[in-house]
Formats: sequence, structure tokens, C-alpha cells
Amino acid sequence: MFGATQGAFATKVAAPEEVLLPVPEGWSFFDASGLFVTAPTSYAALVHRANIKAGDYVLVHAAAGGVGLAAVQIAKAYGAIVIATAGTKKKLDVAKSFGADHCVDYNKKDWDQEVKKLTPKGRGVDIVYDPVGLLAQSMKCTAWNGRLLVVGFAGGDIEKLATNRILLKNTSVVGIHWVSLSYDLFYQRC
Repeated sequence: MFGATQGAFATKVAAPEEVLLPVPEGWSFFDASGLFVTAPTSYAALVHRANIKAGDYVLVHAAAGGVGLAAVQIAKAYGAIVIATAGTKKKLDVAKSFGADHCVDYNKKDWDQEVKKLTPKGRGVDIVYDPVGLLAQSMKCTAWNGRLLVVGFAGGDIEKLATNRILLKNTSVVGIHWVSLSYDLFYQRC
């Protein structure tokens, strides 16, 4: 069984049975421990907040991290074209091995222009999945009617976004807080 409860940094914890799920067949406890937050967060963000559909171009930042890898896999399962970003070749290779169609190093100065060139007629991506804090630069490669998902700020700073850019591209900016949304959505399907 795996799940979560209040508290952290303990050798042993007690959790109510109703919040526990069976470990999927063939999975280790290590594998299952990463599933509890990452998959529900990414699923709720892409499916319920961004309304992902087949053919969407999805930019996944930090694509080799926990929620990033889950986002890559979920987007691919929905028939999207995934452009993954990360800061090293090794991380980009990991994202590629999990199904990313294209990989871009976000440490490069003009990574946003490289992303835009990977989309049809350079129109930009339909969805930006951002657990890092790269929304301002991501707006430069977002398509008309794009959806920007605020998943977190692993980069450290909580960025400011010029709202006129949201208006001019007719984009939506939505947040995802896994505790309030993804837990319920994910576990209704299990």
C-alpha cells in the first residue's frame, strides 16, 4: 500500500486506510512513492485545467523531474506533441526516453524561439506546463488562445507576469494545487 498523511521526516507513520492505495503490480515501493503527488498533479493540470486534446503542442518545463515526467507521459497518452525543456543533456535524454517528441535546453539564451520553430508555422505551443517559474519567457512561444499552467516555482523566485501579454495573446493562466484538486480527481479513477 502507498499514500500520504500529515507529518514528514519519520521512520514510521500511521495513515488512515481510506487514503492508501495498492501498489500497482510490478512496481516497487520506490516507484509508488513517486506516483502519489506527481501523477495526480500533472493529470489534473493537463486534463482538468488545460483541457488537453490530441494534436496540442505542449511545452513541459523541467521535464526530467517528477511532475515533469508525469506531464510528458500524460500529454503523450492524450495524443499531444511534447516539447520538453531541461537544463542538461542528461535530463533532456531522460525526458526523451519517457516520450518527449522534442527537447530544448532552457539555459540557452533564445530557447523560446527554438520552441516556437518546432510548432506548425511557428505559431507557438498550445499549453505551457510550468513547475519552474518560466511563464514570462514562455509567453514568447505561446500560441493564440494558449493555456499557461502554474504548477510551482522550483526555480526559486515567484515571477511577475505582464497582464497585457495575457490579453494580447488571449491566453489563460491557471494554477493547480494538487491537494485541493488532483487528489480527488485521481483517486476517483482508481
